Order: sequence, then structure tokens, then C-alpha cells
Amino acid sequence: MWVFSKTGFVSIVKHKYIPGSLMIRARVREDLEQFIAVLDEVTGSKHSLKETPDGDYAFRTTATKKAVAEAITRQINDLDYVNFKNSVHGDADRDSAYMSVWSAMYGLQRDKLDL
Repeated sequence: MWVFSKTGFVSIVKHKYIPGSLMIRARVREDLEQFIAVLDEVTGSKHSLKETPDGDYAFRTTATKKAVAEAITRQINDLDYVNFKNSVHGDADRDSAYMSVWSAMYGLQRDKLDL
């Protein structure tokens, strides 16, 4: 699952070796640090960030499914914008990356609607 939020972009997948746990991955350290801050707040426990520079995602942490669900619920409850692109605007590199994703998905929509 890919999650784009005001705090950044993370990829969440089933952990290969720890039953009931998820691997939360990020390409940008600050994105995972901010997600971990929410995880720590909702669970009351500390989650560590692991650097994996040779992996497809350079930063990772592990958490239970319940903890991740609570963190995402918190982000939904804190949602305060009517336009996501405008809410994350300001960092030129991130703006470009997010716009590329938006454009690719818009292209898919147009292809599927035969527009």
C-alpha cells in the first residue's frame, strides 16, 4: 500500500518474517521519521528507523498492523485540507515527484474512460 500524506510518502507491506507485523518503508528519511512519530504517539512505544541504502527503499521500520492502522486513522482524523496537492506544495523536488504520480494516474483514468 502506498500512502501519500502531508507528512510524506510511505510504502506499507506485510513483513516477510514477523507474523502480524508490517514493514513501513520510505525513500526520504524525514517521511519515515514523521510516520514513526505518529506511530510512537498512538502506541506509546518507540519505533526505530533502519537505514537500508542498498534496498529499494532506503529507510524502514516495523510495526504491528494495529499500530499502523491507528497511525493512519490519526492522519485521517487530522486531515484539514480540501486539495492534497496544495497541502503539500512547497518543496520543488517533492512537488515534481507528486505531480508525476498525479499525472500518471490521470493518464490511466483518461485511458480507462477512453477520453
